Amino acid sequence: MKPETHLGQSPHRIVGLVDGIFAVAITLLVLELHVPELGREVTEAGLWDALVHLGPKLGMFASGFVVLGTLWIGHHFQFHYIRRSSRALLWINLVFLLVISSLPFGVALIGTYGAMRVACVFYGTTLVLAMTCLLIQWRYAAGPTRRLVDDDIPADVLAGLRNRVVMGMVAYGLGVLLAFISPTASVIDYAVTPLLYLLPARFDRHVRAEG
Repeated sequence: MKPETHLGQSPHRIVGLVDGIFAVAITLLVLELHVPELGREVTEAGLWDALVHLGPKLGMFASGFVVLGTLWIGHHFQFHYIRRSSRALLWINLVFLLVISSLPFGVALIGTYGAMRVACVFYGTTLVLAMTCLLIQWRYAAGPTRRLVDDDIPADVLAGLRNRVVMGMVAYGLGVLLAFISPTASVIDYAVTPLLYLLPARFDRHVRAEG
């Protein structure tokens, strides 16, 4: 029997576009930070008070930066193994980038209005959608047929990349539910969840071995 031949275009242009959109989205985060205008009679105390008042926006800038960073890392790890592209993969990534490009708005919303229910639900829903796109992408590319990845990828790598995405979906989904009970707890959830991705994964040893 003739072995199955995997066809498809190179995924390099997808990676290039995604990297560019992430770079723009991360840059847009800082545009919500403005140097306080205190007039000519500026004092140390006045400047300090203004910076304290800017604290929530600074906090959300840092949190949003880390969130976008973890999403980029997740996408990067998936495309470490995705060897081919298809029309469906292109559309999955376009939807993913639609969600990513809206994240700076969600960060600005919470940074401006604080822990308000509507802002927390919008931001958390956006994060869940981003994670859902990553899960759909990995399922499509590396599911049972392994249509866009090599056949020799270890099973724990396939499961590990999937589980890392599911972890984010569950954690951010919890943040959306918490928004209806305690918006402050929801914001804390959104800030803490990206830190979970600092923990090493079992499949990291395969990446080190390949490197």
